[in-house]
This record gives sequence, C-alpha cells and structure tokens, in this order.
Amino acid sequence: MANWAARFAEVSRLSAHKQQGVSTALEWKEYNVSHYDDSLQSKMPSLRKKISRHKGSASHIAATDICLKAEKQTIEQQVDVMNKAEKTERVMQTAYFLANEDRPFSDHPHLLELQELNGVDLGIGLHSRFTATNIVDHIATEMRKSASSQMQKVESKISILTDESTTLSNKSALIMYLKCQSLMHGEPHFMFLDLQDQSVVTIFKSLVDCLAFYGFDDDHLKDHLIGFASDSASVMLGTKSGVAAMIVEKYLTVIVWHCLNHRLELAVSNVIKEVSAVNHFQAFFEKIHSIYSRSSKNQHQLDGCAEEIG
Repeated sequence: MANWAARFAEVSRLSAHKQQGVSTALEWKEYNVSHYDDSLQSKMPSLRKKISRHKGSASHIAATDICLKAEKQTIEQQVDVMNKAEKTERVMQTAYFLANEDRPFSDHPHLLELQELNGVDLGIGLHSRFTATNIVDHIATEMRKSASSQMQKVESKISILTDESTTLSNKSALIMYLKCQSLMHGEPHFMFLDLQDQSVVTIFKSLVDCLAFYGFDDDHLKDHLIGFASDSASVMLGTKSGVAAMIVEKYLTVIVWHCLNHRLELAVSNVIKEVSAVNHFQAFFEKIHSIYSRSSKNQHQLDGCAEEIG
C-alpha cells in the first residue's frame, strides 16, 4: 500500500492535471487508509479492495503521470538544449571581450543581438548585462585561482600589498595584491588578488580567508610569505593590534614595510603644508577651472588659445 500512497505523498496538488471531481485524497497522502472492521479475516481483503480501486482511479493515474514526467526532468533537459555548451561559450567570450576592452556591461545585449543578426546561434539564455557581470566575476576568479596554482607549483616567494579604498557606493574596501613569480626564472610582478570588506579585526581574517580560497594555506604561507606592505594607518601598521602585528605573530619571518608610494604621498603633502606658494598656485588653478568649467563659451575660447600656443 505504501508504494501506491507514495505517489500521492510526492504530489502536493494535481495542478494542470486536475479535473472536475478528481482530487488527492488526504488519507492516501498521509498513509491513513484503514480497513472496514477489526476481524483478521476481513482486514486484508478490505485493504486489497481499496488498493485495487485506488490503482484505477483518475487521481492516482494523474499523480503517477506527474511523477513520471518529473523523473524525466523535461524542463531541465529543454533548458540544456536551449543553452548548449558552444552557445554558452560564445556568450561567455562576448562578456570576456567587454571586460578585456574595458567596455560597459550595458553593451552586452547589443553585441549578442549583432551576432545573432550575423547568423550566430547564441541560445536564448544568459543575455542580460547582470549575467555578463556574473560571467566576468567567474572568469576572473578562475584566472586568479589558476595563477595562484602556478605560483604554488614554482614555490614562489610572495609578498602582500594592501590598500584601503572607497567604492562608488561609499563602502570601505580592502584592495589586496600579491608580488610574486609565476615562472621559475621570471621577474616578480604584482597581481591583483581580491577586494574585501574591512574593519580592524576582520581585515586580518579576510586576508587569511582570501589567501586560503586561492590555495595559500597556513603551511604554504609559513614557508613562502616574506613581506607585507601597507599604508601607515594605525589599523594596518599598529605595533600592538595592527594587521601587520597579527601577521608577524602568525608568520614569524614576515618583513613589514611602509609602502613607498604612501611615503611619497605623505612627503608631498607635508611639503605643500610648509610651502605657502604652492597653496597660492593651487588656488590660482582652481579659480581658472571655476571660470571656464561653467561656460561653454569660455571653454571654446580656452580651446582656441590652447591651439594657438600649441
């Protein structure tokens, strides 16, 4: 009886198969079918009679039909047919072209439309610009994983360079780079690794988790991590609770370095504060910008002057 009732248990409702006077019986869905009386001689004949009637009922036939179609996965297979591997590959190549040429993702649907007009079959899915964004993110992640795997094969020494930034949505973020070798005898180069959320404690955790995601586990970092560079913010280079201190505590051989580019920026900033003539020079150019940026006529005259003096 359980086999016959299982069809009803799998089907919550008949949906499009529902007909007038046909419904799923609650006692069959919940395995509560009982016999007519309590005598042993009549229990089994009573249950067999109910099973026989249920087997030929319209509701059981409809439930069986629904289950068989679900096992065939008609919709899933049809989606696979509409988006074959070569079609998906063409769409992914188009999305990669946009990222490689620094084009906006809003161009993605138009490029696909152009290819279809030229006779290229691209299927009917993965055509939105949001899908293009996900495709590029996936490709970028796989490329970074491949590069990280190559660095581990050549046992390259690595250094970490971090910097804090703010996104267009005014969210603080931590930019992470690796200085490493991808070839055994190649020159060290910088590789962008990831962009992470940041706070005092989570910077260190995000950094370690990100490295682990790309295959750099603790054992590998203890043998190959040799440097950490950042700006002079206390959260990064604080001697007691900074990220650098946490890294040195965990990986004892790491050399902490104040980023030279940030040093140069601080030096220039200090010079500007000390030399007042620079402030006058900056105010002069800001005044020129305010005059010419607000008038197209003034901009046209400025362009003419620029052409005359080369």
